[in-house]
Amino acid sequence: MSERLTVILSGCHSGPNPSPGLGIAQSLRLAYPLARLIARDFSEGATGIHHPVFDEVWICPPWDEADLDLLRRQLLSRLEGAWLLSGLDVEIRWLAGLDHPRILCPPAPALAETAKPELRTVRDLGVPVPDWLPVSAGERALHRFGRRHDWQVWVKGSVHEARAAHSWTEVQQALRDLGSTWGEAELFVQAHVAGTEESLAFAAYRGELLDAVWLEKRMVTEQGKVWGGAVGSVPVELHEALRSVLRDLRWTGGGELEFICDREGELWLLEWNPRFPAWIHGATLSGVNLPGLLLERASGEPAVPARPESDRFVRIVTEVPVRAGMSLPRPSASAGGEGAAWKHPSGMPQLSRRLGRPRATPELPAEPLPETLVTDLLDAARTVTATPARVLLRRTAEARFVLAARLREKDRIQVAYSLKTNPDPAVLAIAHSHGLWAETISRAEVDWAKRCGWSPGEILYNGPVPLDPGAGESGLLAAVFADDAEAFGRYLHSPPARVVGVRLRPPFVESRFGVSLGEPEEVRGLTSLFAEAPPGPALGVSFHLASSEIGTGRWESLARTVVDFAGLMQELAGRSLAVVDLGGGWTPEDFDLALEGTLPQLQAEIATRVGEGVSLILEPGKALIEAAGAVLARVVDIRELPDAGRAAVLDCGLCDLPHIASYPHRVALIRGGTATLLGQGADALWGRLCMEADRLAEGIALPADLAVGDLFVFLDAGAYDASMAFAFGRGGAAERDFNR
Repeated sequence: MSERLTVILSGCHSGPNPSPGLGIAQSLRLAYPLARLIARDFSEGATGIHHPVFDEVWICPPWDEADLDLLRRQLLSRLEGAWLLSGLDVEIRWLAGLDHPRILCPPAPALAETAKPELRTVRDLGVPVPDWLPVSAGERALHRFGRRHDWQVWVKGSVHEARAAHSWTEVQQALRDLGSTWGEAELFVQAHVAGTEESLAFAAYRGELLDAVWLEKRMVTEQGKVWGGAVGSVPVELHEALRSVLRDLRWTGGGELEFICDREGELWLLEWNPRFPAWIHGATLSGVNLPGLLLERASGEPAVPARPESDRFVRIVTEVPVRAGMSLPRPSASAGGEGAAWKHPSGMPQLSRRLGRPRATPELPAEPLPETLVTDLLDAARTVTATPARVLLRRTAEARFVLAARLREKDRIQVAYSLKTNPDPAVLAIAHSHGLWAETISRAEVDWAKRCGWSPGEILYNGPVPLDPGAGESGLLAAVFADDAEAFGRYLHSPPARVVGVRLRPPFVESRFGVSLGEPEEVRGLTSLFAEAPPGPALGVSFHLASSEIGTGRWESLARTVVDFAGLMQELAGRSLAVVDLGGGWTPEDFDLALEGTLPQLQAEIATRVGEGVSLILEPGKALIEAAGAVLARVVDIRELPDAGRAAVLDCGLCDLPHIASYPHRVALIRGGTATLLGQGADALWGRLCMEADRLAEGIALPADLAVGDLFVFLDAGAYDASMAFAFGRGGAAERDFNR
């Protein structure tokens, strides 16, 4: 009776981003040798349609051109004597709305329950989902999420595609790419979980689990697609939990659950796909024909029992002739050649944009500004006569430096303010008045610190270029740290400071700075230098990696490695250390949190591992001054954008805010004696420079009555935005206070 079966398989691409249609067809051919199999796709560029397993090919209009109502009527008319299985996630969401008994896909409520990122049904599976955050939470929350997860995150769409991101820049680029490709309103970031990739594929009909298989992914492409694997049985507890969940969902069709098995053997659920996976024919070769079981249960027609050939499979690439009467589309220059048309010939990005809600950003309550900061901003607005203007928010700065001074008084931690972060004399005066040392990286900065009031004994040098002998003419510096073993040896025999130390680079860290602890020869040489050091100067080690760049968890782990090595080196060299310097690189928020947890713990470990009398030095710069600086600018032009929203052109630019793309800056409008943070929206702030990159803020909401002359303030601009600003477009060279 199987000759009466006709099955339409939607989504038959087998290129770099394969869809399951071809694999389903190969499995159904084994189950129903006489069935009529029709490949349905939306471009002749879907390579799988040319496979001889298909009896017919049905090419529909591209989704961005199709009349959806007409397409629906045509499809329903062909389903009078046929079944439909789709391998396209976005199309399945459209098909679910048709609610047709011959479309073997899950009902719409089931799709909502298993949609990313919430995956609401997983609580009943007993499998955790990695930590995630919606993009609508805002840039500052996303940046915080990245730091908390050591910049090991994924940017994902609610239906399709995932991009690994290892920095804020990569997160932003991935958001732009996914948004422009899929047009999705719900993008999110998710924490990376290290481990092996595993999957579960199943078939169900009206809530009844027909069978399921487990896959260990042995070979995976750069795009994460399975190229080879081992098929086995689903763990019993998970199998029964899945049975219960599918019953509640009234699930019909195939499905795939994608997991990571971490180093402790715990499973983490990443995806619940509402269709068979592209590797489904590999499961059939192992003796479990899930598409065949589904069609048998739905149609009542008995299938040929599956015959196991192997519990492992590989995918191969082979050539097949193009079907008679069909052609291959030429690459489109506008599509970038091997671009979306090649990766997604079935047109799912176009359908996603047609079905998706407008990408309106939800309105979020404005983040409250501290009263002290508001007072600072209003004072600055009253005193500034010309813009753009860089201003020091004095009350805010005082509060931050008081916090640092208390570390010395209360916790016996010496804090050295990093001059390179912002060498403005007004900032240095505040740092000096609160008893902080000066941390310098060049001879010019040493001289500048002296001119700003620091004595040599209050200056620390931590630059990559060895300090020349003349630096100590007016007295020994507080401490000097060499960047390599050779300079360390020179410092030991002609010490320019009371403490002579060396910068350490932990293993598996890519950096041009410091002596590598991952190279045995370098470690042996350094230990010998410590052992042979003359008795004069005290000895120390330093470590500097920015936690804002590598993440707070990784920073803590690496700092512990340095402390452990310092203790071990003491034992091997037979010499005591006097100082451990842990550098800087915190955001203000992370620094405050570290003061409550990480730093006291590290201080205790230094006392235990290195010695009770060892001094701890910190070198914060942006943690102290980033939030205490701002740039004020006025609107000079307002433009309507082609798609939606407006762009306000300001009289400041990238030259005034060179780190505007490195981390989220808060932006406020000062008007009527108030300072109001901008919310999210479809508008933008552009700079005055003749540079494409001069885009200062996007995705923000401007007030409807915005006018030329209105005053904006860019917050969080007191650190490297100040020290690295340049004079582009002003007709003169940039000035630096420490060179005057």
